[in-house]
Amino acid sequence: MTNPQGPKAELQLYDVAGNVFHSNAPNSGYTVNGEPCNTFSPAGDINCPIKFKVFWRAQCTASTCTATSFEAAEFVTVEMSYAPGSEANAAKINPLNYGLVEQNRLTFADQSSPALDCALRNKIFIGPNKVFNAVTADAQGGVDYTAFYGPRGDTGPAGPQG
Repeated sequence: MTNPQGPKAELQLYDVAGNVFHSNAPNSGYTVNGEPCNTFSPAGDINCPIKFKVFWRAQCTASTCTATSFEAAEFVTVEMSYAPGSEANAAKINPLNYGLVEQNRLTFADQSSPALDCALRNKIFIGPNKVFNAVTADAQGGVDYTAFYGPRGDTGPAGPQG
């Protein structure tokens, strides 16, 4: 086992008929109405301003990937780009709201979203291993509520946690 955490590979997605549903090709993108287009440019194109890149990677451990068995955890990442150009009438879109931080593919259905997963554990999602107010998020991206307490601790001028 030489590389337990494999590199990310770009994915092309197909529909049930075998037609390309999503491509990571440089100029493949989507209109603001969600229709596929092929004129996306990082410099901007109001007619094709949205691009998603989909990645997959496998992660092995000594017990899950051996010479006779390959049961790697599989992870999917989705990155969104929004480049409408300098059009004054362009929609205001924050691409960070539409991506998917690396998630285990096999457990994804159980984890409706990273934010929900964190909320179920009484944490706030900020991203895996990110740091806020000197508190580091866990591997699922959750940080304890105490990271957001003010300088007076869990009480302040507005009452508890204020």
